[in-house]
Amino acid sequence: MVFAALIFVAAAFPSWAQKSSPDRTSWFAQGSILVFLENNALAGDLMPILPSLGFGFSFPFASTLRFEPTLDLYSTYYGFSDDLNRPVPLANQNRVAQVTGILFGFQVVKPFALTPKTTIRTYGGLATDIRIVSVASGVNEKRISLEEADRQTSLVREYFWGQGRWLVPLTGMGMDFTLNTGLRIGFDIRVWMPAYRLWTGEKLPTVEGWRFGVGLRINFD
Repeated sequence: MVFAALIFVAAAFPSWAQKSSPDRTSWFAQGSILVFLENNALAGDLMPILPSLGFGFSFPFASTLRFEPTLDLYSTYYGFSDDLNRPVPLANQNRVAQVTGILFGFQVVKPFALTPKTTIRTYGGLATDIRIVSVASGVNEKRISLEEADRQTSLVREYFWGQGRWLVPLTGMGMDFTLNTGLRIGFDIRVWMPAYRLWTGEKLPTVEGWRFGVGLRINFD
């Protein structure tokens, strides 16, 4: 659904849109599949693989660089494992806390023109994951009491907002193809890194906290 919506927008965009230019401010819409790597043994469910929608703006920066603020939205479920002392992902049927993430990214982009109609982008920067945590609706009270759900939700919130765990540096690359004047379609591969592991002192599995995203991007110049 995410990708279908973006393709529809691209197809509907008029071919008479204003002429693109590397020195022009532009904006883009993007749809991604996000993978949150986890290794929680039997304490939680499978790692989250989530659809995400977002948008951003691209501004000329220096002579050959661009600056792009971006926003991506996602939602998933977590619980809190007292044994591991950290949140663990849960499937819909086991939901306890609902986490809605607002990923703000701030990246510096270096574009490389391969052909007049094909461009590669490499970029890096910082992102902040603003996670809104609340007790999930429809909690199965036969499996968990509302009091316990509220306790776990509070611990999930405290963990995600503690010790700078909301800071996730990012890097990535993408490729764009010009479809018509003022419109480009492309794809992106992004990686978000768990910088907090450098200072929290937690003994975590190697993959814990890493995130990957593969997405489609529609650029409007």
